[in-house]
Amino acid sequence: MRIGIFGGSFNPPHKVHRQIVEMLKAKGYVDKVIVVPTGTHYEYKNNLVKNQYRLDMLSLLFYDLDYVTISSYEMKGYPVYTYQTLEYYQSCYPHDDIYFICGMDNLSYIHKWKHPEVIARFPLFVLTRGESSIFDHSFDATIIPFEHSNISSTLVREKLRRNESISAFVPKTISDYILKYQLYRE
Repeated sequence: MRIGIFGGSFNPPHKVHRQIVEMLKAKGYVDKVIVVPTGTHYEYKNNLVKNQYRLDMLSLLFYDLDYVTISSYEMKGYPVYTYQTLEYYQSCYPHDDIYFICGMDNLSYIHKWKHPEVIARFPLFVLTRGESSIFDHSFDATIIPFEHSNISSTLVREKLRRNESISAFVPKTISDYILKYQLYRE
């Protein structure tokens, strides 16, 4: 089985996150996807809402895709790094192929992550939006063109702060959840 590990902050998750997963499955890149939101114990990620909110929203986003699992593995009381996540899932699925799903923007600085030599043992699915595909060839990377609108979690949060509609970016269930818990308001 081909298992894709899809990490990110998912703060909040949005329609493009789902489109990525659906495309990877439809084109046969993966049989299963494990969505792994990052925990809140990172200096550079200081704007994350509580872990449970992001887990709940991810469950709402992927509720009907039986090949998707939402994982809280990185949501511990201390930082858990990508290399640890990949090693953990390889130990859980020792007879399967584990892939790391990332964007071209991540690939440009992945050599600065904790233990990139461990990450390099895993093949990568790198999604591009027309960016240059120049990368460190020590990584086994499959470059996958992925055209979509410029939806991002940052854009969704900005719209919320300005009291603008986010209905074009997230499903109604997530919009309702954000409203219910008054998330991303300053």
